[in-house]
Amino acid sequence: MAGKKNGGAAMASPKEKAEQEQKEPYVSKHNISVRIDALVNDPNRPLKAFASINIDEYAVHGVSVYEKDGSRWIKMPQYTVRDEQGNKSYHDTFHPTTAEERTALGKAVLEKYEQALEQAQSVQTNTAQNEEIPVQKM
Repeated sequence: MAGKKNGGAAMASPKEKAEQEQKEPYVSKHNISVRIDALVNDPNRPLKAFASINIDEYAVHGVSVYEKDGSRWIKMPQYTVRDEQGNKSYHDTFHPTTAEERTALGKAVLEKYEQALEQAQSVQTNTAQNEEIPVQKM
């Protein structure tokens, strides 16, 4: 595995990710449900949404969805620590402990984000089609 994230599961290298995708998809042993709390409609920012996750009987709030250069990923809720020199380090307040669970959780959030985008676009299209065009009376 590639380098470890401070306090999190090890991230797979691109080669390892490709190998994992060719194998049977990992199915989490936990009941995971996701809710998209808010979509961020700013094309100049990589932050795209906020989500909440229920894992079995536990809830996690403040999960962020990011998109940049055609890639999408999630960030877990985190806190910041400054050392004596003023350098910042970030630490997840919640994270999966295995790469497989991290992948399953990320996939669940990104799938729900896709659904929310499609629904928002559908609503936007329907609203635009239903708007009446004012007609000038003579």
